Order: sequence, then structure tokens, then C-alpha cells
Amino acid sequence: MTRTIAALLATLSLAACATADPSDDPVGGPGDAQRGRVMAEVHCSGCHAIGYGTKSPYDGAPTFPEIVAKGHLEDYAEAFAEGIMVPHNGRVVMPEFVLNPREIEDLFAYMKTLRK
Repeated sequence: MTRTIAALLATLSLAACATADPSDDPVGGPGDAQRGRVMAEVHCSGCHAIGYGTKSPYDGAPTFPEIVAKGHLEDYAEAFAEGIMVPHNGRVVMPEFVLNPREIEDLFAYMKTLRK
């Protein structure tokens, strides 16, 4: 009986870990570059080139390598947390993005892989 209860508790613990939301992870780690790349592909690549060797689909949007080359990615953290909006006079206006701390870390981890 004790073994059955222990096995059931172990199974429930593993199931809870498998379904945990990664955005609930404690903040302060290095971020996950792969998750950051996926996020960039889904949300950013329509306007920005997110890697080397291509130009941005929207002429007014800097490439990720250009953004990274300017340095100081951490300066953008607050803007992403509060809702980044980039004013410009182009025909397309960058939509407002609000990211949670884990998403910011993941995006920056990916962008840091673009540093030369």
C-alpha cells in the first residue's frame, strides 16, 4: 500500500513538472536561446531579419544583427516589460509588445548569439 501511494505521488509530481508554464520559472537565469529564436520567428520576422544573411522584409526595420551591434540589449528590457513601441514615419508601425521577464531573457539570449 505504501509503495502504491509513493508511486502515485511520484507520478503526480512528474506530471506537474511536465505541464509547468516556462514563463513561471524564476527570473535571473541566462534565458533559453532556442525559445527566444522561436519567439522571434513568430513575432518579429514579419518585419525584421532575425539572423545574418538576409535583409528585413520591411525596409524600415533594422535587422537583429544591427540591433545587437549597437549593444546594450539590457537597455531594452524595461521597454519590453512595459510595452515597447517604436515611433517612426514608415507605412508600417511596430505593434506594441509586452513580454514577461522569462520571454525577455529568452529573446535576449537568442539575440546575444548574434554577437560577433
